Amino acid sequence: DKELSERESALAEKEKKVSALEEKLKSREKELDEREKTLEERANSLDEREKSIADKETSAAATPEAKDEDPAAVEDEEPKGESEKEKRIRMIKEELQKVIKQAEADELEEEFEAEALEALEKAAMVVAFRKKYYDVMKDELIYFPTVSKTIVSYALMEEAEKYYYEEEDEFPMEYSVALRSVVTLNMGDDDDDLDEE
Repeated sequence: DKELSERESALAEKEKKVSALEEKLKSREKELDEREKTLEERANSLDEREKSIADKETSAAATPEAKDEDPAAVEDEEPKGESEKEKRIRMIKEELQKVIKQAEADELEEEFEAEALEALEKAAMVVAFRKKYYDVMKDELIYFPTVSKTIVSYALMEEAEKYYYEEEDEFPMEYSVALRSVVTLNMGDDDDDLDEE
């Protein structure tokens, strides 16, 4: 008799625990439903914003363009619909060309030889912009390391040496010095601009 009452009280205790767990489960389900509803509302809001932006782009494309448009602004604009790979290649070529042109004008006063240009471009495809992260503040993907950083660290020139003529040929020192000089000057200018702000 005593054993039976103990079992009944143990059973009653378990039933209480089960009912408490059921209540907890119901409250969690309710929370999840509310979260799901919030997420759906956010998704709908984003869809509406996306549609609004697409409508604005469509209407902007339909209106005739101004004739005094700044050619530099058009050049900096990212092509629509390019893949990440295409974007990376474009970014590498643009930055590399900018640094090379500046080095030719300011440091060498002559053009790089074709073999060196080809070696630099192949090397940049291997070492530059290999990684990326999402910048929440700017709402964009940031690719790194930049071509400039690979020049400063010598990674670009070391890789370029592999593609420069034969294996035993060294990448010309005057090109390395010119590229590093231009990049370090530009980095110094960027630091000065930041200090002024």
